[in-house]
Amino acid sequence: MRIVCDTNILISGILFGGKPRKILHLCSSGTLVNCISPDILKEVEEVLLRPKFGLHEEQVYEIIQLFRNTFTLVTPESRLSVITADPDDNRILEAAHAAKANAIISDDAHFLKGASIYCRERIQVQGERSAETGVYRQYMRIASTAQQSKCIAEQINRGALDLDAWNNPPVVSAETFLIKFI
Repeated sequence: MRIVCDTNILISGILFGGKPRKILHLCSSGTLVNCISPDILKEVEEVLLRPKFGLHEEQVYEIIQLFRNTFTLVTPESRLSVITADPDDNRILEAAHAAKANAIISDDAHFLKGASIYCRERIQVQGERSAETGVYRQYMRIASTAQQSKCIAEQINRGALDLDAWNNPPVVSAETFLIKFI
């Protein structure tokens, strides 16, 4: 299963343990494939260098190298501007899209508030529709209601929705991911 861990999961897993660390162990053992982008690595580095964590530059460098050696690096081809409350969260969506991730793991309120699943919405944008292929540019949005999220989660749990074929990765907390998917 291909996943993208939000920065808060990566930081918590390295520094504090708990369920985020269990997810990182599953990634390092090969049970899960965590995909990471250069932008995510940059954000992790910036956060770890904050004085409140008390880490030296060498320690942060070693953590970044560990992530580079353990996770699959993806390079998003396009930039998204879907989440306005915290624009850095768009880098997670971009990585998930580039990785064709099955799930996004986050304990970030911007992802988890209200609906827990991001869906793709096909919107025809004037001048961006390919007449030959009929392909529409894809945008991401939060499922409009918690009911939609519940419905999609139930389909996944029943096996009615194949995560490997589904192009809309659920966004779940570390705890929910470990309970529902592992």
